[in-house]
Amino acid sequence: MYILGLIVLALGIAMQAKAGLGISPIVSVPYTVSLITGIPFSTLTFGYYLCIIVVELVLVGPKTFLPFQLIQVPMCGINSLAIGWWDSLLVSPQSMLGRFFLLLLAIVITGFGASLAVGMQFVPNPPDGLADALGRRLGKGFGFGKNLIDCLSVLTSIFLSIFLIGAIRAINIGTVLSMVLTGRVITLCMPFVNRVYRIVAVSKS
Repeated sequence: MYILGLIVLALGIAMQAKAGLGISPIVSVPYTVSLITGIPFSTLTFGYYLCIIVVELVLVGPKTFLPFQLIQVPMCGINSLAIGWWDSLLVSPQSMLGRFFLLLLAIVITGFGASLAVGMQFVPNPPDGLADALGRRLGKGFGFGKNLIDCLSVLTSIFLSIFLIGAIRAINIGTVLSMVLTGRVITLCMPFVNRVYRIVAVSKS
């Protein structure tokens, strides 16, 4: 179920990219670098997630970072491969209405995939793990760490876009909608996901 959540999450991310109206903050940096260099977005996302895991390790320290959490690495590989696969199948809509519809559908799918992955209580994806580590390091909660990472990601993407492309490409209305709506979708999906988790836990026991 966790891996299914990663695959669904990858579909939502790929759909946001195809909509062309701005991508979610946490993957805006690898997406911007992909636009600059031409390196596949999925490949850069995997490398970016690996860097996040390293930063998380530095923040929490080797004594607190459990070896089991390194399973994030192959899970990131699955997520990145799925992004590349979905990207090869999807086509960007030509009309603005079609692109906007694709964006909204992408946000719903992204939220569902994220809730499924988080709800299985396995390991957090690297951005969420870093948000938790950063929030605790600053004496704040997960929400503060999440907001801080989103803001830093957006600012980094804007900086790279302006100085290396000459125009802001990855940040748009879709980025704002993603920040506002994805959390709401996750909240709506969690009761269903929690029921699924209980079923899985009971069958395992």
